[in-house]
Amino acid sequence: MQFRRLFNSAMVILIAMFALVKWGVVLRNEGVREAAVFPRAAIASMRTAGLPPRVFAYYDWGGYVIWNLYPDYRVFVDGRADLYGDELLREFKTAIHMQKGWREVLDGWKVETVLVPPSCALAQALLLDGGWETAFRDSQAIVFVRRRGRIENSEISKDKVLVDLQALGKKSEKMFPRWVPNLRN
Repeated sequence: MQFRRLFNSAMVILIAMFALVKWGVVLRNEGVREAAVFPRAAIASMRTAGLPPRVFAYYDWGGYVIWNLYPDYRVFVDGRADLYGDELLREFKTAIHMQKGWREVLDGWKVETVLVPPSCALAQALLLDGGWETAFRDSQAIVFVRRRGRIENSEISKDKVLVDLQALGKKSEKMFPRWVPNLRN
């Protein structure tokens, strides 16, 4: 009886030690695995550069952008396809694959920042488009920012801007939802 109790105690201690060692290995390698899958450096650059907040991010990276940059940045879509609906996903596909009307998607949603892989068709198009400039680039991701046009009227009031933003209505709220919980809450 005493041997069994001693054996069980030793097993519990060994299992606990194994779990602690495994947990330490997982935590130590988490940053490396995260950087291999997600655009960690690009996100850090976006955070420090204070880029415009309306982001068209690569579908697989949308949740990562939310997790790291919410509430300061809003993504076009993320991995929660059921939340956005078929029409918005079709618009995403139109833009990302440069199908007919891809510029209208970015313009219509007033996208100001684009985060995509450098090999993406959209990245290649924006590199050649004078309306966009590269804010960050590495082998994993490229960040584009819409160039600001010349301000025609410097007398634009804050009220005028708020009215224009409110005019975006449900379409804008669907793309950049405030009511959707992100991964941190």
